[in-house]
Amino acid sequence: MTRDELNEQVCNQSVIIKNGFWELKIQNENFAFIGQNQPASDNQNFNQILRIHDDSYWTSNIIVEKIDKIGLATKLAITGIYGGFYLYSQSEDKDGQSIKLIDQDLIFSLGDTFLSLNLKSNQFNWLLQPDLTEVFEFYDLQDDFIVRGETEVHRIDRNGNKLWSFGGQDIWVNLEGENEVIILEDKILLTDFNSSKYFIDFDGKQLEFIPYTKAQPEIKKRWWHL
Repeated sequence: MTRDELNEQVCNQSVIIKNGFWELKIQNENFAFIGQNQPASDNQNFNQILRIHDDSYWTSNIIVEKIDKIGLATKLAITGIYGGFYLYSQSEDKDGQSIKLIDQDLIFSLGDTFLSLNLKSNQFNWLLQPDLTEVFEFYDLQDDFIVRGETEVHRIDRNGNKLWSFGGQDIWVNLEGENEVIILEDKILLTDFNSSKYFIDFDGKQLEFIPYTKAQPEIKKRWWHL
């Protein structure tokens, strides 16, 4: 896949999720320039248009097409999203997610915003910008969410209250392919940019810190040391 094809896939992504209340098709219109900050499909009739931020040079849009359990279809748009994002729900091989459908509520991590949207009223339950920069994904913990931001990891309850935040020595992006957040039976394992590891409890208190140490190359003995 070329870079242009990958960008096209990320910028025009569509996912389908459903439960006993709703079937949803969610389309990502990623990055609309000034003058195009309404959804690109501007000629469509939306039942509701919701705005997170004011217009800017770099915003993104989400279009949600929903069908309820009796077959009634409606369409809404979420505009003014700052920052990049990719839509994915929880899967067996990855606990993280950027979108989750819980009964009548749709939970998103979108750019710099973590939010809950009520699908019955077409209104936000709550909107948060919990991190200094962006939020990437979230995880289920008991009845709450663990949200991985760039600079901190946050625990947020179902009502949108931030319970605690935890920061490490570097950002929560690991380029070595390690999972930044792993929720264990009674603690959370975090891995930062430098691959240093942190064990914290469910109250956000650090239990153990393991700094990354680069493995030293093996030094072979010289023949005169044998």
